[in-house]
Amino acid sequence: MPWLSGGAPRPLLAAALLACGVAAWAHDSWLQPAQAQPGSGLVALELGNGARYPRSEGTTPAPRLAQSGCSAEGGDDKPLQPRGEQPAWLELRSRIGAARAVACWVELKPQEIALTPALAQAYLDDIRAPDAVRAAWSGRQRAGGGWREVYRKFVRIELPAPQGREAVDLAALRRPRAFALELVPAGGRPLRAGEESEFLVLSGGRPAAGLPVEFVSRRSPLGIWRTSDAEGRVRLVLPFGGEWLLRTTVIDVPAAESEPWHSRYASLTVAVR
Repeated sequence: MPWLSGGAPRPLLAAALLACGVAAWAHDSWLQPAQAQPGSGLVALELGNGARYPRSEGTTPAPRLAQSGCSAEGGDDKPLQPRGEQPAWLELRSRIGAARAVACWVELKPQEIALTPALAQAYLDDIRAPDAVRAAWSGRQRAGGGWREVYRKFVRIELPAPQGREAVDLAALRRPRAFALELVPAGGRPLRAGEESEFLVLSGGRPAAGLPVEFVSRRSPLGIWRTSDAEGRVRLVLPFGGEWLLRTTVIDVPAAESEPWHSRYASLTVAVR
């Protein structure tokens, strides 16, 4: 099936992580509903990270949050606060009142890492880095340089209304936050399996064209790749329901070899009927 992909890069990435002794580093971050939800009017989320959604392999310390929040169906913003650092995720909670649907987001503070050449190559393969980035990395390696990177992460989730209690205006939940990179559903309709879904890839609120986006279902380790068009749109008929994660990464080529690479990572978790 030509729309399925993603089986090869992830094992390579995991092997490189182990071989380089840096298994604590993992590229992906995501928000997902906590298994145990609090009482009425509250929502609990887990901020996880790991080499492959949905398996979280370590917590994100609360001080790393640059900003976080939730938006209720009417468009009102609510605080999203850290509740506790668990071994494999950071628990977050928001008081959403009587809202039937909610969207939440987290921006993480910039972090700097250094990768071995093997891990850097696996990383570029995993995110489907463009030829310009690969050529620049090859040139830096020939000059004896290494991979030093400053990365930023922007994570979103959309929690739909329960069955039979459809939200009035999903478009209000989906408004962009003007992050340096973000993924948002387009329009105001609920996402349904077997119907074409449309998403926007944005940078600073403007369309980001030509970016590879992977769709990963909780039900399958295989991913589906699409590339954003000139208007920053990606379209896909999702084959089945449940939770899906969208992920994309942009790497900026440094102006000088002495400078680190700079990357932006965005993810979006959605529930498909």
